[in-house]
Amino acid sequence: MTPLSEQEMNAHLAEESRKYRNEFNTKVAMAEIYKYAKRYRPQFFIRKKHTHKSHTNCE
Repeated sequence: MTPLSEQEMNAHLAEESRKYRNEFNTKVAMAEIYKYAKRYRPQFFIRKKHTHKSHTNCE
């Protein structure tokens, strides 16, 4: 088996991507959302706490 060139590999991957572009993998999407939420959770709660304090002080 001869190795593929980078150009051949890119063409193959682009074709595979086109074949499945209308499919949505829910499990993969949920895993990505979970990773995002886990990564940014502390920043979200800090911002939420800060926003809540500023709204409370306006009253």
